[in-house]
Amino acid sequence: MTLAIVVSDTSPIRALQHLNLAAVLGKLYGQVYLPEQVAAELRRPQRRFPAFDPGGFPFFVVQAVRDRQRLAELRAKRLDDGEIEAILLALEKSASLILVDERIGRRVAVELGLRAVGVLGVLLHAKQQALIPAIRPLMARLQNEIDFHLSAALIEEVLRIADE
Repeated sequence: MTLAIVVSDTSPIRALQHLNLAAVLGKLYGQVYLPEQVAAELRRPQRRFPAFDPGGFPFFVVQAVRDRQRLAELRAKRLDDGEIEAILLALEKSASLILVDERIGRRVAVELGLRAVGVLGVLLHAKQQALIPAIRPLMARLQNEIDFHLSAALIEEVLRIADE
């Protein structure tokens, strides 16, 4: 288990929960911090996702963002509120890693000095730690079952890294 400070946005958790793999986050990172907005988004059902209560997993730690002044600055970058709070919480906690899937959110996080990975990065890490046997069928499920966008180049790169 890595002793790192990890903050997550909504999308990676929803994708992992869809695959029944949310518990992998606790095994990989010990604790995962969620800003209040992300916890609220997870609790609200959406068209493809049932409500998910992070309180059912002891490794999720919900924490408020303190720097409310930067919210407007990040909203101008076309980020949603969950992404904004995840980035701000990651900055406040000097996080080792932020979990975020959306391209704009990842770009802004990296511009602000954060290390960002998405659900595929989590799945790669889980495979490297022998927590899952293969990534290929999980990527196919994400694409086919919840319309998770993955480019052909990204699929090829992930499979190359995963040695599949």
